[in-house]
Amino acid sequence: MSSSPDLFTTLRYIPSGGPSAKTNDIPLFDLHVQRLRGGVEHFGELVESKEEEIDWEMEVWRVLEQVIVEKGVKKGLRLKVTVAVSSPPSFKAEAWILPDTFPPFVDRLPSSPPSPSSTLPQITLSPSPLTFTPSQVPLLLFKTSDRKIYDEHTSLTLPTHPSTQSTLLYTSSPSSLLTETTIANVLFLLPSSSTWITPRITSSTPLLPGLMREDLLRRGEIVQGDVTLEEAREWLKEGGGGRAVCCNALRGVWEVRVEFGGAGRN
Repeated sequence: MSSSPDLFTTLRYIPSGGPSAKTNDIPLFDLHVQRLRGGVEHFGELVESKEEEIDWEMEVWRVLEQVIVEKGVKKGLRLKVTVAVSSPPSFKAEAWILPDTFPPFVDRLPSSPPSPSSTLPQITLSPSPLTFTPSQVPLLLFKTSDRKIYDEHTSLTLPTHPSTQSTLLYTSSPSSLLTETTIANVLFLLPSSSTWITPRITSSTPLLPGLMREDLLRRGEIVQGDVTLEEAREWLKEGGGGRAVCCNALRGVWEVRVEFGGAGRN
């Protein structure tokens, strides 16, 4: 992939005990493998040996197991791990020890609203709509090392909201459709409903099909649809009855508070 950015995936290692690491210790392991292979195939550079096709699951697990062991699997440490694929055919993994304060992995949607006294992580609407060229669309649909678009929106938000967890992205008017945050997919619970909806992927709303999002979709727990900025404002205003959660493959699912400010108003 010399002409393309590296493709990578970020995962959570949760030790289950025993002397060795197992694929079951990694939530959504099968989807991580599919993500890497699908991204490489899309960019037109399927990594294959001259002798035989690569066993993707075996190669991903090989580099994962190595870094997990190096970090001390016998110590029972929780890890954040990234696996990257670059050209010439090369798999690389890096691992970081998660602090004790890092939230546990949650793979279910919250069943009841948070208590009034709870402090939810905040995500903040970007001051500017998402813009992209046709050549940048794959950088939004696949997880790559080229994060320029996400970094630009983060840099726009942090000066006025330094404690925000991530930045919420949306397309330009007249539709102003929400897409995702800079680190996670976003889901909304419609008022007076049990239906959770996540922004759908279209040519005008490209977004990363995150693995936790994909798992919730395949389990039938969420649906896809268009979510306008004004709808979300209405749902999430005080007394509006709506809720918002973020999800990704590192943390799972967690409820958030959305700071809209004046951005996105006509």
